[in-house]
Amino acid sequence: MRTGEKIPVAVPDGCLLLQAGIQLEMLTGGHIAAGFHEVVYNEATEAAYQKALKEKRSTWRISSTLFSHIRPDVLLGPLEPFRNLVTLLFVKSSFLNFWMNIGRSIEVP
Repeated sequence: MRTGEKIPVAVPDGCLLLQAGIQLEMLTGGHIAAGFHEVVYNEATEAAYQKALKEKRSTWRISSTLFSHIRPDVLLGPLEPFRNLVTLLFVKSSFLNFWMNIGRSIEVP
């Protein structure tokens, strides 16, 4: 969550979890927010791992990442349905904040 609160996410069998990135956030003027990703190993994870071992099921976790970049030579802005003064200011401030913080570790409060 944007507040820093962590929530568990369960992906139903046969489904994919897609995470929006900064470019989609820019194209939608912030209507779709870029996601943060963190994998946490906790008591529930350990219980699921032990259950899988007991049932002689695979304990592998497979994760695949695909990064897509629209065009590195074009400055992105909100698409027409999202374009207004507020979203243009949002994109401008987000873009500046991104480049000012590149290479730094950013912590969510």
